[in-house]
Amino acid sequence: MPYRLSLFFPVYVIVAVVMASVRSVYAQDESPDSEGELVRFSQEVVVTPTRRDEPLVRVPAPVTVITATEIARSTARDIPDVLRSHAGLYVTDITGNRRNYRVDLRGFGETASSNTLVLVDGRRVTLPDLSGTDWFQIPLDRVERIEVTKGSRGSVLYGDNATGGVINIITKDGRRQERRVTVEAGSFDTLGVNANIEGVGRLGSYAFEASYDDTDGYRENGYTEVRDFGGRLVIDPTRWFQLAFTGGLHTDKAGLPGELTESALASGVSRRGTLKPDEFAEVDDTYIMVAPRLTLTERAIVQADLSYRQRDTVFFSSFASGSFDGRTDISVVSASPQFVLTEPVLGFENTLVVGGDFSVVTERIVNTTVFTGVSSVGLFELEKMNQGFYLHDELFPQKDIGLSGGYRFDRVEYAFTPSSPSRTTLNEHLATAGVNYALSGDAYLYLGFSQGFRYPLLDELFNFFSNTIDRTLTGQTSNSYEVGLRQTYSGASFGQINYFYVNTENEIFFNPTGGAFGFGANENLDGRTRRHGIEVSAGGTVHEVSASGSYVYTHATILDGGLAGRRVPNVPAHRLTLQTLIPLSERFRLGVDGRFVGVRLFESDYGNSFGDQEAYVVVNLKAQYDLGRVELFADFRNLLDREYAEYGVLGGFPVERAFFPSPGFHMHVGTTLGF
Repeated sequence: MPYRLSLFFPVYVIVAVVMASVRSVYAQDESPDSEGELVRFSQEVVVTPTRRDEPLVRVPAPVTVITATEIARSTARDIPDVLRSHAGLYVTDITGNRRNYRVDLRGFGETASSNTLVLVDGRRVTLPDLSGTDWFQIPLDRVERIEVTKGSRGSVLYGDNATGGVINIITKDGRRQERRVTVEAGSFDTLGVNANIEGVGRLGSYAFEASYDDTDGYRENGYTEVRDFGGRLVIDPTRWFQLAFTGGLHTDKAGLPGELTESALASGVSRRGTLKPDEFAEVDDTYIMVAPRLTLTERAIVQADLSYRQRDTVFFSSFASGSFDGRTDISVVSASPQFVLTEPVLGFENTLVVGGDFSVVTERIVNTTVFTGVSSVGLFELEKMNQGFYLHDELFPQKDIGLSGGYRFDRVEYAFTPSSPSRTTLNEHLATAGVNYALSGDAYLYLGFSQGFRYPLLDELFNFFSNTIDRTLTGQTSNSYEVGLRQTYSGASFGQINYFYVNTENEIFFNPTGGAFGFGANENLDGRTRRHGIEVSAGGTVHEVSASGSYVYTHATILDGGLAGRRVPNVPAHRLTLQTLIPLSERFRLGVDGRFVGVRLFESDYGNSFGDQEAYVVVNLKAQYDLGRVELFADFRNLLDREYAEYGVLGGFPVERAFFPSPGFHMHVGTTLGF
């Protein structure tokens, strides 16, 4: 059987097994036994941690839920901005123009993008190459809520890339009747227009959004121009069947201003200048997902996510001895069937989830390289064919105690053309386990263990110069432990404290002096890495003034091997975020947020020999005035006009410290009109 067909064959096997078991379920079609319900648990429901609807307090892992209301009242301008202010994540705007973000959940530094799995409505958007996640693709106005699950728990349920955690961006489904148009303008010749419409029809609901954003950017060659159209249509003619369609069109053009070396800045080059005035990237991205859901009984559900994505990129970059002009076309076809059965076991409440994930990713690359005046063209086709099977079970022997566990088998086959050899395969076995215990009041204690992994990316595994597969490069694995105490919303306050401990083996990284000629190579570290730390978040409301904040301590080190005792680059030990919302009147409110990021090593400095990048503090303010159907707002960023750089890296030849300067004070004003 051809591999592409055999890859999807398990989908039909799972569906057949599920349908064969339905008869026994139908015979017991009765309402759930309420005695097994955890009546003391909060009613806040999440989807991401177990791939099904579940009360948040049942999850033995740190989970943050950010609602549309919180997003609307925050100072954030995009999803990464929301994640750093409301979820306490380490977010780096690499180019300083919101074009290339890196979101780090657990101190992975330069490989954070490949160790953080990002989903949109449960659909994987993290690509299996160095492009990672395109945060431009989902405008903030389309978001209903964001669920962030920290730790490796998602590896069993979602597979590759979830070592640090899972971020699920859930878009609006039209359950609210709403029509809005937002227009804004501001610093750096910025202009933005957004329109959305939501509603409910006879057969279901709909939500559509269109947006346009254009800016010159803080730095020279820092321009961006973005167009988006997307939406979600949910058809649910009966309580037993639902069919959801999600899709989007995205295009963007952006200049890439590049790094400024320390010597260039010392020679008088402006922080707003660039040494690479011609570098750019252009992206066209289209996706569609169909998600049928069949409720067989009150206890049994069959559902599936079927999706297709096409992403085309054109880019130009330069280096000391030449330039690089490329085009990549990536197509992704995936299917994720799932069966959920809620059936008591020995009289105890129990929920079983069984499913699979199957995908084929094809990347076609055309590269034109000019090196010391000599031009060469390379044509490549890279494929990643993935299949994974998982099961996850939750048992509640008492009202206040929950036990959970899961297992996953995952297999991947890579194919490269031209290449000798042309194929290679990898596989992983994973497990997770957790305990939840309800203390007095609304406090809950949890403990969790999970195994995580990530496969090499397509452009980590394949050598474009020699047209060969690097068979010495293997997948990385992690053991992750969590223990935490969660205080759910009770009255006007909440709080959570979590301790995490992650041991990683065969961690994949880029060695800038590796390879046969010393120009750099992707390698597995020859020693284990350890990351551990504490995450604290809390908030409350007093006299209608709300405040919240988070503090994260992370210690990331290499334990043994040739780099034993070294710190992992670009991982700050201390981070702090604070937000407050102050209603000055019934119509007028102020939102203020601030963040502190401590010192951290420059990226690629695995030898720890170039010193630390400076800590920084940034304060933002947003004023909103509500006139009913019209809202006016003014957004002031970097209110203190601090000079800082979120991102620092080793660059140039010879190697030296380099910076991507972040914007100074800037502002945006606008209005939202509701119909």
